Amino acid sequence: MPSAPNQDAADSFDTLRPTLVRVAYRMLGSVAEAEDAVQDAFLRWLDTDRSAVREPEAFLRRIVMRLCLDVLKAAARDLCRAMASGAGYPRRPGRQR
Repeated sequence: MPSAPNQDAADSFDTLRPTLVRVAYRMLGSVAEAEDAVQDAFLRWLDTDRSAVREPEAFLRRIVMRLCLDVLKAAARDLCRAMASGAGYPRRPGRQR
């Protein structure tokens, strides 16, 4: 059974979860990646001194946005590595050159 502080953190986070998923989805374009980013934000929220946070929604939005930027940077880095190795862009199915 979760402790009282963690339960309070979960309750406060759960009210903001739909908003945070929407923000992450708009940035990433994938529901699965958006949910992963929001879950990572929740884990960080549990480790945060919440008494020092004046605006939890703004704080959590910023965490989610930064996590999404990290995902996007990693994807761009992977694409650059693929291009450098000669793999190139993946072809779309059914499209010929």
